[in-house]
Amino acid sequence: MRQNINFTLIGLLVVVLVAMIAMSIYYQFKYAELAEIHKESLNANNNLSKELAGSQVRINEKERELNEKIRNLNLSSSEVARFQNINENLTDEIEQMDFDNIYETLNELKFQIDLIENETERDELNNKINILEYEVVELENRVFTIKAISGIES
Repeated sequence: MRQNINFTLIGLLVVVLVAMIAMSIYYQFKYAELAEIHKESLNANNNLSKELAGSQVRINEKERELNEKIRNLNLSSSEVARFQNINENLTDEIEQMDFDNIYETLNELKFQIDLIENETERDELNNKINILEYEVVELENRVFTIKAISGIES
């Protein structure tokens, strides 16, 4: 009987050793799988961190640009008052202009050119007409600009 107990104990030890070796191999493979999954997760996290850092840099740049644009848009009250005064002065100046009289004078000069025989007088009148036409164009441009400015600030 003594021999049976020894063989049973040796058999039991062998079974325990085989079970421990099997468990060791199983957990080694599981550890390798988990380590690989962990490594992939770390790589993914690092990539996300890099993307987030890049996005943060772009957001900060856009925020600086936006703040600069906001600063440029904000006018001080003195600047607004100055622009309002300029607008009022130009509006008054436009109201004082007599475009009908200018066009009438222009038409009279053209008519006189047709009647004049002398070429030197005709040239002088043509020069006056050209000057008046230029002034009319300038005045119309100023009127258009003033109207555009008035439309923007209204």
